Amino acid sequence: MAIALAALLSLAACNSWTGPESLTIKEPTMGEKDPAIYRAYLDNLNVYKQSWHQLLVGWFDNSSKSSPSRAGRLASLPDSVDVVSLLSPDNLTATELDDIATLKTKGTRVIYTIDYESFCRKIEKQIESAADTGGVYEPDWMALTAEFMDNSLALLGKYPYDGVSILYEGHSSLLMPQDEADSLARQQAIIFDRMSAAAAASRDKLFMFEGYPQFVIDRTALSIYHYFAIQSQNEPSVADVEFVAVKAKLPGVTSDRMIVKTFPREVGKDDEPRGIFVVEGMDCSAITELAYWMAQPSSWRKAGLGVVRINDDYYNADRDYKYIRSAIRIMNP
Repeated sequence: MAIALAALLSLAACNSWTGPESLTIKEPTMGEKDPAIYRAYLDNLNVYKQSWHQLLVGWFDNSSKSSPSRAGRLASLPDSVDVVSLLSPDNLTATELDDIATLKTKGTRVIYTIDYESFCRKIEKQIESAADTGGVYEPDWMALTAEFMDNSLALLGKYPYDGVSILYEGHSSLLMPQDEADSLARQQAIIFDRMSAAAAASRDKLFMFEGYPQFVIDRTALSIYHYFAIQSQNEPSVADVEFVAVKAKLPGVTSDRMIVKTFPREVGKDDEPRGIFVVEGMDCSAITELAYWMAQPSSWRKAGLGVVRINDDYYNADRDYKYIRSAIRIMNP
């Protein structure tokens, strides 16, 4: 194992993106044609998923319900992905439900994200639209937050989800006027009390926090979460990702429960490159570079790597999900 790890670390430059050792778990080729072989493969895969290893977590953009591409199918994800969170968790189609059932046979946990940040942006746009027309819109943030959380958490029982993640970035309250800090505390209480109640009622489900845990005022609210996915996807280098992760470490928010996030290599909607780290003057896949960082010996145990809009990695000339597959093998040789 030590020899394999030393060899792996020596390849941590860009030119070794696709040359790691393979997992002992192989993807089936003829398995589905032979039920006994496929059953044995699934049993082996589930044993692997239940053992300790560095996780690969993906956030899946399922907003398009009519895409002809396999990139829009959950069932196309690599078998060794551990957790996938749906970004459009309601109005699931029959195909999506079938794909969820397929992933469950492979030990992949399917959860969904409650995107509080997106909810806030919608309300802020309504405020701006009213101002643009000479009107005034003063939302009741507490009531709207409660309604949003109740409706979002209802999906946990509506569909066969294995858990739920709350995306809440927040901001520091240290320099706020007292009345604003009190208002923020009340708003957070609405969010996190409901999450805690859901966790108490669903002890078999996975609960994940996405954001900056250091900005949660009542730190006891963080005790229910199995994993903390840190908002590091916009950072430009491994060092910057590690810095963000270190700042998020708190009592109870330990590195062995921390997921660092990145994007697939792509050009975003704003034409700014995403998922790329510049290493020695070369554009490198952020997924691959972070996978090598995850595999390095460290004083703190890293839980896993998260990939936002994971299905954007589907499109590769030589193999679908090329960099996701490579990252899994790098982290768990």
